[in-house]
Amino acid sequence: MSLPPEISPAIQCVVYQAPFLAHLAMALRWRMDPSVETACTDGVEVRVSPAFFGGLTPHERAGLIAHEALHCALRHSHRAVRLVRTPADAALYNVCADIVVNGALDRAGLVLPKGAIRDRKREHMAVEQIYRALKKNSRSAKMGRVLGARLRDLDVAGAKALAVSGEGPDDGASEIDWPSIIRRADILARRHGGEGVGSGSLHIDRELAVAMGEPTIDWRSVLWRFLAESPSDWGGFDRRHVWRGGYIPTLVGQRLRAVVGIDVSGSIDDNMLKAFLAELGGVLRAVENLEIDLFWTDTQVHGPEKLDATSDLGRLRTRGGGGTDLGPLFLEAEKVAEEEGVHSLPCIYLTDGHGPTLAQEPACVEALWVIPEGGSVDQPWGTVVPMEVHI
Repeated sequence: MSLPPEISPAIQCVVYQAPFLAHLAMALRWRMDPSVETACTDGVEVRVSPAFFGGLTPHERAGLIAHEALHCALRHSHRAVRLVRTPADAALYNVCADIVVNGALDRAGLVLPKGAIRDRKREHMAVEQIYRALKKNSRSAKMGRVLGARLRDLDVAGAKALAVSGEGPDDGASEIDWPSIIRRADILARRHGGEGVGSGSLHIDRELAVAMGEPTIDWRSVLWRFLAESPSDWGGFDRRHVWRGGYIPTLVGQRLRAVVGIDVSGSIDDNMLKAFLAELGGVLRAVENLEIDLFWTDTQVHGPEKLDATSDLGRLRTRGGGGTDLGPLFLEAEKVAEEEGVHSLPCIYLTDGHGPTLAQEPACVEALWVIPEGGSVDQPWGTVVPMEVHI
């Protein structure tokens, strides 16, 4: 696609400084727009003020290009749609997204325009985490809304309109396939610039995982206690990270059985179901010899479907829907534990946690509640594993 003459030299500057970010920028539509105060994006198109852009130094222009491109690749505008209800919320969210992006750009060695928002204590966190933290603190929230109103560059309303019209990523019809763009950008950056110039230099692994629909929970650590005792049970590598040149060991050794329940009741929307399935994929990839009995749950359990590391999750079809009863899954897990003759069977429940459950945990079952933001983390027994980020 053709670039405005003002934008092309700035992207070329980013190529020399941070080739990974330059490849992201080249996936976007760019337009000079006098009606914009600074720059603004709906996640697909970036509009830039000619007056503002003209007043920046060449290095600041490169920083601005990289800033907007990273917002888009991390799907900040579209992720905001789930959280933002008022203009004040939008302003605060914009500050939180800028904290993440500006921290990453600084680590990449790019020059930020004057007045860029920084928060070194929080910039390693996910945007949603920062948003919740600032919103709880009334003083921080007020300051964030003031700054966000002045420096807003996320067009949340535009992102919402794209989703409704069928162009936004939330309905799977985005014209920009960010997971593929991110992988290709990383490969090309390493090919041209060597190690240290890809996405890893930004130190925003969780944010990238969200943008790529990857699991956000470290399932190797969560499931480690159920496996063999020796460190020799580490081996191979986690295929999710090959595209970044990372060889993270998977857990191998003894066969492990687990029960997984996915809540499909009326309170679970399509986006949450996608997040649950991403985590299910993470569970299967974390352990080499894992066998799963998968149940879809509402007021009853539907299944099981037998899964292992070779299973194609894209072929799964949900069953059920309606009300919620969290208890029947654990009764099914108890049966599996008795069949297997095990004393501690992991039962992973991907749910918002809203609904009745058993009075006590079955003796041979160890419950791992995977609860997203807004869910009920106050469960009567078992271990709660929070899902910090939505996809």
